[in-house]
Amino acid sequence: MALRTSLILSILLSSVAWAKLPILATKQDVTNIRYLTRDGKYTYYQRRSGDLLLGTNYNVSEVLKSDMGTHYTIASVPQSQWIVINQIKHMHRSYDPRLVGNIFRNKKGQTSTTELGSGTNPEIHLNGSWVSFYEPYTRLIIFKSLDNPQIGFNIQTASKLNPYFFPTVVMSDEQTALYVDMNEKGESALIRFNRIDGKSKVLYKNEGVSRRLEVCHTNGKSYLGAFPYQQADAASEIWELDQDKGPTKPIYSSSMPDIGHMVCDHTEGKIYFSKAFKQGKAYRHDIYALDITSGESESISDFRYATQLINMDGLLLIPFQGKYYVPLEQKQAEVKDTLGPKGEAL
Repeated sequence: MALRTSLILSILLSSVAWAKLPILATKQDVTNIRYLTRDGKYTYYQRRSGDLLLGTNYNVSEVLKSDMGTHYTIASVPQSQWIVINQIKHMHRSYDPRLVGNIFRNKKGQTSTTELGSGTNPEIHLNGSWVSFYEPYTRLIIFKSLDNPQIGFNIQTASKLNPYFFPTVVMSDEQTALYVDMNEKGESALIRFNRIDGKSKVLYKNEGVSRRLEVCHTNGKSYLGAFPYQQADAASEIWELDQDKGPTKPIYSSSMPDIGHMVCDHTEGKIYFSKAFKQGKAYRHDIYALDITSGESESISDFRYATQLINMDGLLLIPFQGKYYVPLEQKQAEVKDTLGPKGEAL
């Protein structure tokens, strides 16, 4: 009886904790939505038929047409006029982690698209003027200017060992890219690539194979995070990067097995990430805000199992159990989309 009462109390307390954060407000099933501008003006969503639609000012237009089973992901930033669409056909018919999609450029609020190539994991750079995506079979990181897709360059990565490895990439300027690669031993390294001379330089190399690296960039500064693959290999660190010397300024370190997934382009002076903490004998995770100057971190969620966060057009979101929560008292504009029967887009 005491155990049952304790379990019920735990569930009630968890529900109260989740209720502290507002839920992302949408006029249709949130699982259909692929991108939502913070001002509520444009909503991109997909139908079961495989089509990608744009809802704006109570009108619906078709952006891309495809077959049933097609899945879309969209990347953009608030400063950019462009969005980048990854169209993955027959996604659920393949178990290959290297499954690639067709990458398209689209101007926000319009329906015309330009195909940029094929790959996965598109990343937006330099306030939305460049995009990179990864071609896992050729192991190429492909960069293209969104203003003029004829301008671009490629980086040949070394990773052949792990089909689940995908490099994280940032551009610090139009001539310089920082990316994470993995050698034949499974060791990760941060590498700087100079577009002018085509030369690469290793800025940091992991000791052993127990930690993964991720890099992010904002306001002219780059940051490197190292997070363990397993709880037994607990040790997490975040540094500020010098483009010539690599990690020079430690910002954060912990003996806990943090997950990471850093977002550093939302709030100036803050890095948001999934941080571990101990609850009894078990590790739990929540989203924390790390102050870059002081190195102090503060929890912005109380889920205990929060492992992901998304910066969608300047709106920081925490996905959790099929819902998207809005931390930090951010204001969300009214969503102006058109709905059909049962909440499905017309």
